[in-house]
Parts: sequence; C-alpha cells; structure tokens
Amino acid sequence: MGPDKSPGPDGVTPRFLQQNWNVIGLDLVTKIRKIFHTGQIPQDWLKCNVVLIPKGPEPETPKEYRPISLGNVTYRLIMKIWAARLRPHMKYLISREQAAFLEGRNISDNVLLVKEVINSFNQKIFKQQGFMLKADIAKAFDKLEWNFIIQACRHVNIPEHLITMLTSAYSNTKIKILINGSGDGFIKPTRGLRQGCPMSPYIFILAMEMLSRIFHISMQNKVFQGLKLAATAPYLNHIMYADDLIVLGTADIGEIQRLKQIFKCFGGAGGLEVNPTKSKLWFTKACQEGTKEMVKTELQAQLANKDEKYLGAFVMSKGGAKRTANMLIDRMWEKFAGWKCAMLSHAGRLVLIKSVLTSLPVYYMSTERLPRGELNKMSSLIAKFFWGKIDRTRYLTFISWKSVCKPIEEGGLGVRELSQFGDALFLKNAWEMMRQGDKLWVQVCQAKYYPKIGFWRAKNTNGASSLWREVVKVRHRLQEDVTWELNNGGCVQALSQPWFANWEVQNDYNPRESVKKVSELLHPVTGLWNMEELQRLFGMEKATIIQAQIKPPDPTNDAQDSLIWHKSRTDKYSVKEGYRQLSLLEQQRIPTPRNIGVQWAVINGWKFIVPKVKLFLWRMLSGALPIANNLHRRITTISPLCQRCGQENEYEEHCFFFCPGSRRVWFQGQLGLRTHDQFLDIIQAFTQTTSLLDEDGIKLFSYTLWELWKGRNEVVMQHKRFDPTKITRAVNNWMRGDVLERQQSQDHQQLLKIPGYEVSKEDWQLVVDASWQQSGEAGMAYLLYELGNVSEWSFNYCAAHDPFHAEALAMLSGLKTIVHRVHENQGKKVDVFSDCQNLVLAVTEMNAEDIPSWKARPVVQELINLYKSCAKIIRVRYVKRDAVKPAHILANHARRAKQAKAGNATSCNLVLEMGIGLEIDKNFFEIT
Repeated sequence: MGPDKSPGPDGVTPRFLQQNWNVIGLDLVTKIRKIFHTGQIPQDWLKCNVVLIPKGPEPETPKEYRPISLGNVTYRLIMKIWAARLRPHMKYLISREQAAFLEGRNISDNVLLVKEVINSFNQKIFKQQGFMLKADIAKAFDKLEWNFIIQACRHVNIPEHLITMLTSAYSNTKIKILINGSGDGFIKPTRGLRQGCPMSPYIFILAMEMLSRIFHISMQNKVFQGLKLAATAPYLNHIMYADDLIVLGTADIGEIQRLKQIFKCFGGAGGLEVNPTKSKLWFTKACQEGTKEMVKTELQAQLANKDEKYLGAFVMSKGGAKRTANMLIDRMWEKFAGWKCAMLSHAGRLVLIKSVLTSLPVYYMSTERLPRGELNKMSSLIAKFFWGKIDRTRYLTFISWKSVCKPIEEGGLGVRELSQFGDALFLKNAWEMMRQGDKLWVQVCQAKYYPKIGFWRAKNTNGASSLWREVVKVRHRLQEDVTWELNNGGCVQALSQPWFANWEVQNDYNPRESVKKVSELLHPVTGLWNMEELQRLFGMEKATIIQAQIKPPDPTNDAQDSLIWHKSRTDKYSVKEGYRQLSLLEQQRIPTPRNIGVQWAVINGWKFIVPKVKLFLWRMLSGALPIANNLHRRITTISPLCQRCGQENEYEEHCFFFCPGSRRVWFQGQLGLRTHDQFLDIIQAFTQTTSLLDEDGIKLFSYTLWELWKGRNEVVMQHKRFDPTKITRAVNNWMRGDVLERQQSQDHQQLLKIPGYEVSKEDWQLVVDASWQQSGEAGMAYLLYELGNVSEWSFNYCAAHDPFHAEALAMLSGLKTIVHRVHENQGKKVDVFSDCQNLVLAVTEMNAEDIPSWKARPVVQELINLYKSCAKIIRVRYVKRDAVKPAHILANHARRAKQAKAGNATSCNLVLEMGIGLEIDKNFFEIT
C-alpha cells in the first residue's frame, strides 16, 4: 500500500502500520487469519468515509460527483489480500469478451476489435444488415444488488467462507459522507460497491460475467447469435470492458426484442439498467433507412456521429487519427498551463516528460497510427518544455532532440521518440497476430486478411483497416528476430512460419503444402531430418543449414512448440525491448559530436548524486551548456572570451578547470586538486578524475562543478564578482546536507528493520548467488553453513545469457553438490537462500514456462526435477540481496578472475581475505 493513502474513520494510514509493524504486526496478522477462517469482519473495521470527487470542471448536482470510499486501512488490507489471491484465477472464471482488470487482457484489445467491426460495417461487400450498440449502464457501481453479487460468486464457485466474509462486509457496512471535510452521522447502504475498495473491480466483473453468460447461452441457442465479420471469423454478440458494453446483432425486429428481454432480465436481477439517452448505434452499409429507424425506435438510442469515442478513443476510421493527435496536443498545452516551467530544473522537467508527456499518446498510438506531422508537433512541444522555451517559437539549443532521445547507454536521456515508439507498439500487434492467440481481434483479423495464406504472405487489400495496413508495414522488422522453438514440431507450418535462420516467405509453392508441419519433414525410421524433402522444399543451401543448426523435434514430446523473439530475455516480444532495438538502429544514423555513452551510463547509475546535478553533468559532457564559445559558434556577435578572466576563449575545459578562479576553487576545496592543462577535453578530465575518487569524493567533485557553473552564471547574468570562497562554502554545505540526510535514512531503515529469517541449528543453510555482465561472462558461488559456520564453499566461472540464467546455474550447481551429502546425513534438511525472487517462485511453484529468460528454461526445469525428488529435505527461500552478500563477493571474484575453486572449513583463507565471515550473518538469519 502507498504509505500516505487517505485514512478511513480511524485516522490510521498505511505508514503508521509500516513504521510500527514490529509492535503490532503479529497481532494484526493473527486477527486477519482468524477473519479469513471465520468470515466475520469486526464492525468497526467496516465503517468508511465517502468523499465526492467532481466528474467535470463545474459540478452543480449530486449526479456530477463520483463517490469514493475511504475505508479503514485494516479493511483495505483484508480486501487487498483477497484480491491478490483471486487475481491469478480470474482469467479462468471470466469470458474472453471481458477485457477489464485481467492479466493478459488489455483495454486496447477492445478498441482494436471495435475498429475492425466499424471497418467491416463500412464495406459494401459486407452484406449483413447488422447493428452495433454502445450501451451505457447507468450508475453501474452504485446500483449493483448485493444478493446478485453473492449469487454471482456462488455461480463461479467462490469458496463459501469467502462468500460469508463478503456478506459480512456488505451487510454491516456504514458510511459517512464528508462535505468540506466533515460529516454528520453514519448511513447504512443497501446496495452498490465501494469505489476505492481493492476487491470492487473483481466483484463487479464477476457480476457482469452473468450478463456475458446470458449472451453466450443466447448465441448457442441461436436466440441472439450476433454477427460474423468474415466467413471463418467467430460470432460476436457482445464485448465488455468493465461496464462499457458493446452489443452486435442483426437489424431484425425479433432479434431486437430478444436483446431487450436480455437487458430486462439482467436489470431485474442485478439492478443495472441501460441508459438509452447515452447509448449510441452504428449500422452496416447494407442496412436500409427504414430498418435503421426501427432499431433506433426500439432501443431508444441515438445514431453515432463521426466524433464518437469508445473507451476514450475515436473509432470512426476517417479522420480519427488526426482528431486524436489534435486532442493530445491540446492536452499537452493544458499540462503546460498548470506547470511552472521556469521554476523547474532540467531534471524536474525530464521527470514530467517521461512520466506524463510521452505517456499521454501511448494508449492511442497502440490502436492508431498518428500522422507524422502531428507527432513532430508533439515532439517539438516536448523539446521546448525541456529546454524551458515553451513560450517561444524560436530558441537556441546546442544538441539535437534526437540526441536527447537516444538510449542512456548511447549518451542520451532515454526520452521516447514518439514515431519510433509507435512502430514498437504496432510491432506488438504484429506479434499478437503471429502468435495466433485466443484474442478476439486477432481471430477476426486472421479471418478477414489471411484465412488461408498465412500471416507472412498476406498483403494489403482494398478496404483494409488502418491496423492491418500498419502491421503489414512493420512486420518485416520482426522476421529476422523471431523463430519457433521446436519441441514436437506439430504446431509449426514449415512453409508459412519462420523456424530457421534465413527463412524467407515463399510464394511459389503448392497451396496444398502450405499446411505441412515441421514434424512431417523427419525421416519416418531414423527420426532425423529427411534431407530429400528439405532440399525439395528449400533448396540445398537452406537444407544444409537446417541439418547443421537445428535439432530435429521429437513428435512424441508433450511440450508444444513456442514462438520466440530473440531480442528479449523472455521469449516474448515486449514494447520496451522492441523500442530499444529500434532506437539502437536509428542512433547509428545520427551523427554524435561527443560519444559520452559509457560515461553517462556510469553517472546515471550514481544514486548518491541529486538528479539536477546529474543532468547538469550530462549537459556539460554533451556540450549542451550555453558557454561563450558555444554561443559564439551560433551567434558571431557574442564574444567567445571568458568573462571572468578575459584572457582565453571559454571552452568547457577552461570554464571548469583552467580559469584562474576555477583553479583556486579546486585547490582550496576539500579535494585539494591542482588542475593542469594536460587534459585533452572535458570528457577526459571528468573520467580520469572520478575514476580515482570514492563515493564522497565524487560527490565533492560533482557539487564543485555545479557551484562553479552557478558562480560563472552570476558573473555573466548578474555582473557579480566571482568569489571562490563563497563557492567552496556552498560545496561544504552540500556535503553537510548529504551527511544529515544519510543519518536520517539510516534511522528510518532501523525503524523499519525486518526480523531475520529463522533457521534451525540442526539444518544446513545453502546461500547461492551469481554475478553477470553484458559480455555474457558470469560467476556463480555458494556457501554451505552447518551449525551457523561455513563448512563448504565454491565459486566457478561460466557463461550465461542473462542474470536470471546465471542465478539458475548458481542454484543448480550448489544443489547438485550438496544433495548427495544430505542423503548421507539422514534427518538433515537444507534451506536454500537466493536473492532472485523469480527463480525462487519458478522452483517452488514448479513452473518453468513463465520465467524472464527462455534460455534458462532447461536449467530451471532441471532444478524443478531436483526439487521434486528432494522436496522433503530442501526448502528454497527468497532473501534480500544483502543476505547473500558473501556468495555475491565470491561470484564477483570468479567472474573477474575467471577462476574456479572450492574448499571446506579448513581451507577458508581465500574467503577470509575477501572479508567474508565464517559465521552466518545474524543481521539476516536468526538461529533457533
């Protein structure tokens, strides 16, 4: 929970519980466990305040306010626990037509599907007389009947003791409405959900699932069947996102009457009613005017206009992208009006750009390609805001905006370049189509655009939607980076899907062979590749590549083939990694006056330097500071001379190191540096100096540069005298402030100290860890503790694809080594401690599929098999990183020295030399 979330009637915030957990934690946990067993929540915990949040700028009536409940933190804790337990199972309980609040389903899925529906409606070849209704459910959260909620929970087999708890929560709740911060007495509600309760979204979609199941039964019984957008497309009669309901059907009086009966049946049971005045209708081109009028009259709904939105997005295909872009530009100007640009540092502006401005278009760009001209306007506005020139049409900068948008490891600030990010988002859509998943919009697109010829061979057609046109444009970027991991070879079509290096789309093969599976290319006797068949289909060169590089699949294997994107540590495409790859390709075409990628990546990782100083260092190293020489290059009337000494041109090196005033500051400061002229440039000066300093030294060095810049600006802008003593004093104040802040942070951490992990004297403890770097070199290590002391240790050098792979190798190495020893010592058990939470979850839940590294899958599977065979004597547990520090030190040494060593309690000299104690760290482990 957020520590400062609004309190309920008891006035307690989550921060109070967090800071006093060592006092009240055990009692509270005991109480909550009892509640989950009995299903009875104390009535005092169920009281809540209700505040009214305006829906619009000038509310006048109660309908224009949204009631938000502020429950007691203990009640929210119970509901949050329940929601966390229910969340993984919801996707199995809820129909695929519902996209809200569920893992693996996105709001954009519904928007893409609705756009495809409207695209089909606008085609003359679509001969069905159909309609689409966007139904508005009035006050959905506030009118839901409690009895209906309970029945819905029973219908999906929620355990009875949890239903009892839910009944208790609703029947005993009391609310107090706060007006201007105060209320008068409690009210007992009789229906509706609490907006703000962690469980409310899940309860609501469980209730809406009942409507979905009514639609399913109607489709199966052909009572209200819906529409098919293509011959092989699934029937659609409804789509949902929480309470946003889309209904599709035939424009027939009988069908309309049956739809009204469905609404009446659901409304009578659940208390939810469709508001006809806010509902909108679309019709197919084949629908006649008389039929349209009949449907409008029966449903009392209005015809949708060109500006109609669904889930916030314009869904009409013509002109929707431009209207969306203009809306986003207007929103940006609204943001600028509320932000005091001149009062923000560059670091503050950068935070707002990354968290707000570049995030505004993401949702819309995932479903619609925005015009390039409008994207350039948005980028121009963001650039103006960053440089503090939002009110100017022309302004001077010393580094291009594309250089600012470069990745941090390439010397940029990692700001999203909107056009490239749009490509990355549409590559995600292309990936979903390649996967051929169960998403409705993917199945509709497959039926419309490539029902027989396959995704890679399909082309643009007349009347195709904007989604398909953009996917066709960008899909070639995925072709080199995707392949199929062959397990049984029964899922991959050999001629239609990429499954080996240099695979290419073939247009000249027999259509009957398009469905030939990879498993059919094996020799029936040997099970090896059938070279004759491979040569016939792909030619000699590619057949040789397949035979040399690809292991033949095993048709008897139960594991299914899986689609893999090579550029990700997981086997799935991610927008973040896709954008990174596009950025790296683009930056190769951008000229870079100064290559500061390595230095900036190091600086950006310094957590001990305040952000505004870090960003100043980036500007200094990038040549983006408005020093005299930079200004003179752009405006020749400006003198390039330093205004402090008037002797030399003001380059960065002179400004910060060689000007007499700067030399004096460096010499009389705590570092006592004598600056000299041997540095070739500012990058060399900065790199060489910081490489010799510790953390405090780097702070001194960075803050001195910052104060030198401020002092220089006072001379230039305010015509003040340059005072080295004043600058030294300011730097010392920085350092004193850092010391005080560090002390306060340590006190706070001590206050929040978590009790150690309990370990038994009789059992053994195995601490494992790994060290990894980008080159693929890794070190792995383990220490085995018996009776609280190191009895055995080992470290080894290895190669790993990513950090997760290295961690898995380290755990496997440690377990393999000690398992036989445990069997020899009957009655012993081993606690295995790792700081890799994903690995611990994968092993304990015995799931090698949902891991962040597809390369590590075989290793994790071997770990799981070992864990299964020794489940009675091995416990795998997650700990914080500091708890495995001894193993981490050994792993680091193994990677750097490229060594492998092992020893026992009598050969611990190397371990002692590295500062690793022989006793278990009692700061993290409590021996019982």
